[in-house]
Amino acid sequence: MAMDLTSAIADILNTQGVANGVYDTPVPGLRLLRTHASVAPRHMHYRPSLCMVAQGRKEILVGDATISYGDMQSMIVTVEVPVLSQMEASPEKPYIGAVLELDPQIILEVATQLETSGAPRGKPGSGLVVQDIDPHVSASILRLLDLVRHPQGVEILYPVVMREISYWLLTGPAGGNVARLAVPGGQPARIAKAIQQMRGSF
Repeated sequence: MAMDLTSAIADILNTQGVANGVYDTPVPGLRLLRTHASVAPRHMHYRPSLCMVAQGRKEILVGDATISYGDMQSMIVTVEVPVLSQMEASPEKPYIGAVLELDPQIILEVATQLETSGAPRGKPGSGLVVQDIDPHVSASILRLLDLVRHPQGVEILYPVVMREISYWLLTGPAGGNVARLAVPGGQPARIAKAIQQMRGSF
């Protein structure tokens, strides 16, 4: 599955002629990345998203905390937060990854159904959670990548695949954390509102 995900992303980037850089796909909120050299630390603003490293390594600094993750690992972001980010890569082993923005409305719908069915969820934790990419999530991401090649199906199939991804994230180890993203008055929403106000006044 690791090679499938890495190859699928690389194939799309090759088709689009992106050797180094970011490709904004026709799938809402899905960006693909590749670089053949390490990227020096730079300031970025993270939105609620699923950040995946198919190959290579990424390190981010949030306040005084350093978070690292690499091959076939992901970081689930459920708060808007400024970070200092850098990537490790080489010509022999380029960095290949993807970022998928999470949809709070879809997460809310799935979380509501899970509460009704009594399905288990993980306990709430940090707004940035690193874990291995779940095989189910990887399979769903591959379906989104297939939509990149068939954009005519995005409008119909994107919500279905996002519901799949939301389900696997909500029932995974970081499920409680992901569920808080869908609570309008929850901590992630309050933090996001504060950051938006600060950004608007900066």
